[in-house]
Amino acid sequence: MQVKYKAVLFDLFETLITEWGHKKYTKREMSADLGIDREAFNRYWEEKTEERYTGGISFEESLDYVCRQCGIAISDETKAKFVEKRTATKAACFTYVNADVYLLLRKIKEFGLPTAIVSNCSSEEVTVLRESEICEDFDEVVLSYEVHMKKPDAGIYLEAARRLGVAPEDCLFVGDGGSNELEGARNAGMDAIQAKWYTNCLPDARGSLPGFPVAEEPADVIRYMSRIETERLVLRPVAPSDVQDIYAYAGDRSINMMMFLPYESVEETEKFVEWAVSNWELDENDWEYVILLDGRIIGGINLERCEEEGSYELGWIVHRDYRGHGYASEAAKALLPLAFDVVGAERVRAHCDSRNRASERVMQKIGMTLRDASGSRVYEKTGVTSGEYMYVITKEEWEEGK
Repeated sequence: MQVKYKAVLFDLFETLITEWGHKKYTKREMSADLGIDREAFNRYWEEKTEERYTGGISFEESLDYVCRQCGIAISDETKAKFVEKRTATKAACFTYVNADVYLLLRKIKEFGLPTAIVSNCSSEEVTVLRESEICEDFDEVVLSYEVHMKKPDAGIYLEAARRLGVAPEDCLFVGDGGSNELEGARNAGMDAIQAKWYTNCLPDARGSLPGFPVAEEPADVIRYMSRIETERLVLRPVAPSDVQDIYAYAGDRSINMMMFLPYESVEETEKFVEWAVSNWELDENDWEYVILLDGRIIGGINLERCEEEGSYELGWIVHRDYRGHGYASEAAKALLPLAFDVVGAERVRAHCDSRNRASERVMQKIGMTLRDASGSRVYEKTGVTSGEYMYVITKEEWEEGK
């Protein structure tokens, strides 16, 4: 399947892995172990944050600085114990990775896209990450301590893009939004999406950040990557949360010239959505999209492989309140490049009830021509029999009409 991007960059903490639910060795524990007032420790520790994350000083050197400011001595043995505790608690974060994260990474690899981790790390975190299993799944790992830049500095994103050999505008950045990282990616010329599959589980769940698309689950990243944009519309893969919006148009009782519709219930719609989502995840031969206008779902459209070699079927439906504005033909036209350029169709066909002039006009608008007017159809739900038209456009006709 074709996607908009040529590379995907990931944040680490609360995107690929989570610190929640693991024992931490934080400033509170370090100050207590040193016998230093917590407020004083925090103040001096924070003074070195920028240097600690951009390679100016190591974790051990930060401890030296705090202790000097507080007038106490710290031995190399004590520093080594602190590093050991920190690395042990950080390493624990890598013992659990949401299984859907691995599915997301696998899907991106199937698309043939390179990936990179872009993370703000201090010296002891670098060691843990470099030795982690998940690190092996990425083409590049760009860490602030090593490149002397940290998010949201645009430079660290640009460094990742340079290493991957991809222009920034062709990259998607995925992150939970901490450290203003989404804004940083946008400033570097990239698109960015907020990952919430871990942060939604936190006691104080982070809200959706204004101006950025949201991925409630890893699969939402693939849906976002697979969207198709037109002048007025966005087509994106069906998602589990679309049930009510789909039922609003597909459950319309006035539908009387479409096979298999209307849906009789929300439960019937749920079964369709479950099937459609599964097809996307398994990359089957039927791609179901919802049609969005200004962020609102107004219909659906699909491309399905037929039994005849090289043939695909196109189908669509638009909510009754949005018909008559050319949305169906705009969406259908947008799927033809997918059919001919991506999945290798030789011809795309569409069927309609012979009484359905609106659908027939859509077929004509996108360059299809009538090939068979002798068909018939029986509507199982009503028992009504009607004539059926088949329109077709070949790849050669589509190329000539572009």
